[in-house]
Amino acid sequence: MIALHDDWHAILRKAWSFRLAIVAGFLSAVTVIMGVMVNCGTSPAFMVAFSVVSILASVAGFAAAAARVVAQPKMKL
Repeated sequence: MIALHDDWHAILRKAWSFRLAIVAGFLSAVTVIMGVMVNCGTSPAFMVAFSVVSILASVAGFAAAAARVVAQPKMKL
């Protein structure tokens, strides 16, 4: 059975890995929405924006994974 940490509220407020995971999820959702919109038009500016958002989503996802193993000095459990 999965159990939450006793001080999970503090962890959510302070953990960079959680913040980065939220950003990665948001950017991934934007990428999906933009992918659907590709059928509406393929202007060069839109394709650049689509590429940038896709890259940022990947970077945020990798950063969230790295933040899980990097020591976070202000995190005291």
